[in-house]
Amino acid sequence: MARPISTSWFSTYLKAEQLFSARGSDSTTTSIGAELGVKPKLLGRMVAAGRFLRRTLPNATAAQVRCSYVHFETLEKISRISPDVASSLAEKALSNTVSIADLTKTLESLRQENPSASPLQIARAQNRREALSFYGDLDRCLLSNPSDMFGIHDGVVLPLQNPALYEAPRYVILDKGRKVYAQILCKRAGQSKDPLRMAMDLYDLAKARRADAIEAKVWIILPALSEVMALLAEIAVQDQACVFGQDWLYLGYLAKDSAGLRLHTLFEREYLEVYNRIVQGQGRVTKEHLSPKLKSKRSGGSYQLPLPLRFSPVKPSLKKARAFDDLIIEQIQNRVNEGTATAWDKKFRIAHDFSI
Repeated sequence: MARPISTSWFSTYLKAEQLFSARGSDSTTTSIGAELGVKPKLLGRMVAAGRFLRRTLPNATAAQVRCSYVHFETLEKISRISPDVASSLAEKALSNTVSIADLTKTLESLRQENPSASPLQIARAQNRREALSFYGDLDRCLLSNPSDMFGIHDGVVLPLQNPALYEAPRYVILDKGRKVYAQILCKRAGQSKDPLRMAMDLYDLAKARRADAIEAKVWIILPALSEVMALLAEIAVQDQACVFGQDWLYLGYLAKDSAGLRLHTLFEREYLEVYNRIVQGQGRVTKEHLSPKLKSKRSGGSYQLPLPLRFSPVKPSLKKARAFDDLIIEQIQNRVNEGTATAWDKKFRIAHDFSI
């Protein structure tokens, strides 16, 4: 077992992320490092390691971090060559049950197996592979399931050709009257951007597409549960876009189980947890982070500047918070009672182990 290592770097990383969000686009590792008393180069390495940790293990808590930032700094380099190898070592790195020396040996071994690839080439190739894999998995999942997966019966899921001049949805869902029920945006969250900035960019895109069909819903589908997804969920609650408010934005990610690929959509259960965190003061999407600021101080009274979100969560009034699968099961039960259950209904029942 590797020797114990100081884990204070992760607390520094979390503080740095808070300051980056609070200071906005003008912040740099130099300015944030000065506030924290950390050299800019060292802070940059900590932030890069922390962000890779959050992307790889989004549910990891600070108490679980028993490693050095060098563990995840090295893992990130490994992931550029072999994402599978990096993923298989992430839990061990987090708990410090694999040494930095062993990770370095793994990295060097992978580099020897790929001598012609520069770091930039490796990163680009990895991004292409991940993008192709995600969109391929997504297409198989959406085209092999009916619209019931999105909570709408007798609809149709149609793929769209993406135009070059704007970011259109990858799919649209039409209801049985052939009106647009939902637009589906499918994105891979960029690794170089701040997660909150990426989440806000995706939300702005969703609002733009909603303006195209104001009565339709918008789904944002990401490859996996991630920090960006968690921040998007907070944004949806703060801006009354989720099921507890105006009910137009839905968030989902691809999940794999014994039955294969499936879409997991956030619903009442997840949003109730998000709402509770916000009202307890534990939210990360706050006015302090997102309020616009004047470049210079001006005298002559206060200014009311426009906010990007309402920051007014709707208090849910629920006897029981449901998962989205619960909603689908209720719809299936209604069709069973009406004698109109489909083969997909039976398949869903078996996959989710419930009787009708």
